[in-house]
Amino acid sequence: MAFAGPRAGPEPRDPVGTALALGGELVAASSAWGSELRVAWQAKKLVGQPGGPGFLVCPNERASLVPGRNYFGPAASPFYAVRCRDDLIDPGGYPLRVRAQLGLTGKLAVTIEKCAAGGKLCRPEAAFELAGVGAAFEIADVDRDGTPEVIVSDDAAPGDPDFVKVVSAAAPQGRPLFKKTFQAGVAAIAALDSDGDGIAEVIVAVRLAGATRVDLWRLP
Repeated sequence: MAFAGPRAGPEPRDPVGTALALGGELVAASSAWGSELRVAWQAKKLVGQPGGPGFLVCPNERASLVPGRNYFGPAASPFYAVRCRDDLIDPGGYPLRVRAQLGLTGKLAVTIEKCAAGGKLCRPEAAFELAGVGAAFEIADVDRDGTPEVIVSDDAAPGDPDFVKVVSAAAPQGRPLFKKTFQAGVAAIAALDSDGDGIAEVIVAVRLAGATRVDLWRLP
């Protein structure tokens, strides 16, 4: 599938893209194009068609890039990226909604809501900030104890050594649950079931500055 339609303008110097799986569709957006691309199976064929303007950053939440910049508006509270999870369960069996938003200062604002059965009637459960966070971050429950973890990279300069650390939402300012240092930059972090055993692993994409190859690491 390929993007189509009018090109976006002005484009930021650094390309920006998002992809979100939502209700059987893959919704992708690129800073080079004016509208998103929605891909889904229809009559046993993979079909792509244009969607709405802007970027779908979370379910039911859209954002637009500041013109010519590589970050989103509004101007009063610009941010680089957002991650959302609504499929996590706390130790008591209540659904959780977790949202993490990375500001331009490298501060990651995390909010957690606890919901009634069915994911409705949610109320605030916790909120905290992590400083010095890089563009790569993820939300997961990697130890499956019902407490979300935030997996973050460092905000190091391109080409400098980087790291990934796992922070518990129960003690966000405490000692990380896990930390690994890399001699290259962390380009992306994802929590997914890579081996089909029903347990999500943390996958880290690492790239040297200027390199065309990306190394994938699976964290223990």
